[in-house]
Amino acid sequence: ANAQQKMTPDQRVAARVQKMKDNLNLTPDQVGKITTIYSDAQQKMTALRNSGADPASTMQQRKEINKNAETQVSALLTPEQITKWKAMKEQMKSRRMQQGGAPGGGGQPEN
Repeated sequence: ANAQQKMTPDQRVAARVQKMKDNLNLTPDQVGKITTIYSDAQQKMTALRNSGADPASTMQQRKEINKNAETQVSALLTPEQITKWKAMKEQMKSRRMQQGGAPGGGGQPEN
């Protein structure tokens, strides 16, 4: 988990897309579009974080940003890819739970 804090936002997006590419056999076209979606979401998250607003008050906005990105990404995937993606996200969620999760929810959800 510590390695992730050291990554720049762009590197986090690239790592996330690479993992999806490996697991879901994304096409180059999908990779490009998904990278754009996640980069855009990442920029919005960063802007929220830098706004100085209380994290609790921006939680709903962060959820919206994530939900919009997920919706856009799933629209690009085949039904088979969506099934694999959901399984992949469940795995990541249970791995986070095993690590004790992020106290206070101050971090950014990876799902």
